Amino acid sequence: MPVIAHNMLSQFSERQLNITDKNKSKSSEKLSSGYRVNRGADDAAGLAISEKLRWQVRGLDRASQNIRDGMSLLNVADGALVEVHSMLRRMNELVIQAANDSNSYSDRDAIQQEINLLVQEIEQISTDTTFNTMPVFNGENVQTADTVNDLTLSLPLGTNVAINSSNIDLLLNRNADGSYELQDGHTYTFDRNITNATFHIGNGATVSVQNTILNNVAIVCDSAKLYLSNVSIVNENISLTYPKGFEGAPITCKGSTTINYLGTNYFRGTRYSSAQGGPFKDYAGIQVDAGNSLILNGNGSLEASGSNLAAGIGSGWISSQTNNTVSGNITIHSGYINAYSTQNGAGIGGCYEGVNGNIVIDGGSVHASSWESGAGIGTGAIILGTPQHGGSVMINGGTVEAVGGQIDGGAGIGGGFGSHGVNVTISDGTVTAKGGTGGAGIGSGKVYNGIPLISGDITLSGGNVTAVGSTATGGITPATHQGAAIGVGSFHPIGGMTDQDWLDGFGTLTMDGVIGDMHMEGCSAKDGVNYIFSYKGAVTAPQPPQTDTESGAWWIQMGAASGNGIFISTGKISPADLKIDNLEVLSHEKSGFAMTNIQNAIDKVSSIRAHIGVQYNRLEYGQLIDDNTAENSQSAESRIRDTDMAAEMVNHSRHSILQQAGQSMLSQANQIPEGVLRLLQ
Repeated sequence: MPVIAHNMLSQFSERQLNITDKNKSKSSEKLSSGYRVNRGADDAAGLAISEKLRWQVRGLDRASQNIRDGMSLLNVADGALVEVHSMLRRMNELVIQAANDSNSYSDRDAIQQEINLLVQEIEQISTDTTFNTMPVFNGENVQTADTVNDLTLSLPLGTNVAINSSNIDLLLNRNADGSYELQDGHTYTFDRNITNATFHIGNGATVSVQNTILNNVAIVCDSAKLYLSNVSIVNENISLTYPKGFEGAPITCKGSTTINYLGTNYFRGTRYSSAQGGPFKDYAGIQVDAGNSLILNGNGSLEASGSNLAAGIGSGWISSQTNNTVSGNITIHSGYINAYSTQNGAGIGGCYEGVNGNIVIDGGSVHASSWESGAGIGTGAIILGTPQHGGSVMINGGTVEAVGGQIDGGAGIGGGFGSHGVNVTISDGTVTAKGGTGGAGIGSGKVYNGIPLISGDITLSGGNVTAVGSTATGGITPATHQGAAIGVGSFHPIGGMTDQDWLDGFGTLTMDGVIGDMHMEGCSAKDGVNYIFSYKGAVTAPQPPQTDTESGAWWIQMGAASGNGIFISTGKISPADLKIDNLEVLSHEKSGFAMTNIQNAIDKVSSIRAHIGVQYNRLEYGQLIDDNTAENSQSAESRIRDTDMAAEMVNHSRHSILQQAGQSMLSQANQIPEGVLRLLQ
């Protein structure tokens, strides 16, 4: 039936032609762009995957260039060290010549002048060798340790788990006491809404926590390795009760635990009492009780504050104990650490009525203090019990500042108020120990209740040491009653004690192997109000070169994600670092000593160059991995995103034919009304 009001055949042809036009347009887009996916509507899931792969590929390409830049940096360093080696060999030749007594004084003086100029040139190389305007050998880029390299590599290894109050039970195993288990190899980020929770890290596990700010939360490590990056845990005295299984210390170290840290980290312990009316407990910022040990490695800063009677880093306090136990052993290798007690505990070591375990510091920058009466490093205040001896304190490197409690004097290093000193050995580093009011710089705290104190044995064999004794309180001003720079702290006004009782309380002072009298007048100099003792280590026979170089470090971003990289180090080669800054050859004895120093310097430069070579090889392998991964990722992205040109040409041809046919049919359909008009004629 021919009609003109509704030409249905024409409408159908037009609709089909529009569909064909759209399909042909999309096909033309794919052929002209070369991409199968040009917009999200083409393939939503494929587009998302493709964009992630593109991000990874471009990141890997940039990381590969970063690695090449790092290799160039190492080449610059190695090239400079080639010349340093050459100069050291010439210096070795000169000192061997000078060691021969056939040389006159003027001959040796000429040799000395050449050696001095070579030393100056090595100094210039150490300061003027630059890469991209930055000094290569100044060692000031980043303070680093091998364990920190592990940290930067470990952060991205495990699944990154984000925890908040709504998903915590879904993502973590919950123990019967309500605490949670953190799984080995994972990196955790906690939301602020997590509170009153305890997290356990099991024996031997490695866990990372990063970018986290928490209140009233505890992490308990059981012989674990904990990596921290920008973590803050503050446990506040909001309530005097705590839930079952909760620990008031932000971090509790059990067994043998290692903590590595980057960025800025802060931990504050709190005071709690049992919900059932048990004893009060004060917790350290990082708690290490008797029988346990802690190793700290850092490439950032860490601040730890103990509550009331607890140490900043060390043992916590329990009110039911007359004499609290010793802290665990604490070893500090690197990083910046600020540890302090808000009342009567030590900054690092024992809590109130408690003493320290063995404390070793061989690097980093450490500041330790007590607000009221504990030692900066050592024991807490001993008031209710008898004076106690703590474990030893050994300082083998780094920069250390220890300040005793200011109200009732604790020693800078040694005993708290009313406590004996501890045995202290300092072999290297820069150490400043300041006694609190009436406390010794290094030695015992302030004498309490007439009980004689002993300072402990002190051995100084190297480094730079400054000990400052503090004045007494209570109107006692005689010099013999003042806290010694090294020795025993001053009287407390309570109790009767003679000068002789006080002076009998010294241990043994050994400096560079020589035993001397250790009493205030004998080893301190009065400067205004305080007694000050200064010591600079004597020149000793050179030590064998270390297997690892002391150095600054450069971060090389080797991957497309945060933390995918390594630190490379270029060493420090100044004459002072190589221990050739004071060479003398004006006698055969001095020449022999200089000869040993130069030979050790050659060994150290060789060690640095070998270390550079190992790092260069590692970077080469890293570049190969990046390039290979980028290639394979690009191939995967291509399969998702790119157009199969042959198949798309078939589609385009089909759509072209349909388009032409549709246009023809539409033209014929539009001719139907003309036939109706002929009928009307």
